[in-house]
Amino acid sequence: MLFRSALAYAVAGAAALGAPAIAQADFSGPYAHANWTFTQAGDSSFSANLTTLTLTGSNNGSTLNALTEYTIAADASGTVSFNWNYSSVDSLNWDYGGFSVNGVFTTLAFNSTPGSGSFSTSVNAGDVFGFWVFSQDSIGGAGVLQITNFSGPVAVPEPGSLGLLAMGTVGGVLGLRRRRRS
Repeated sequence: MLFRSALAYAVAGAAALGAPAIAQADFSGPYAHANWTFTQAGDSSFSANLTTLTLTGSNNGSTLNALTEYTIAADASGTVSFNWNYSSVDSLNWDYGGFSVNGVFTTLAFNSTPGSGSFSTSVNAGDVFGFWVFSQDSIGGAGVLQITNFSGPVAVPEPGSLGLLAMGTVGGVLGLRRRRRS
């Protein structure tokens, strides 16, 4: 009886592990802030917690271009999605913010068109994606991009790994059963 129950649990566990992955819904696990790369330009900065990232562009008075980035490699293939809010006190289109995948930049908002919205795109495992704020002059006020409701794809064990997991569980149960008999 013990063997049948253990075998049923092993098969159910392996089946659950083989189920399609759901996205990681916040900045944790493989997408914890410690795993991201912050590329600072000028006096740019970021602040982050489990649910929110705030990326602030340069405003150091240098009159130089400054690209601030916050990037990571995708843990698995799937969808990256998030809500965003962009604001700045700078005038005209001198600053803007957005999202990138493998160095291809998508602008979400300019200073002249600040706003908020939702964004999602597909990525492949290993693609480098992230958020950025660009300042053309680093004066007049920094652009600020805030990210919430972030979700990214998470890798699941390969089918071969699932089989090994199930075999290990069954082997452990058989060993336990032998030990109880003696």
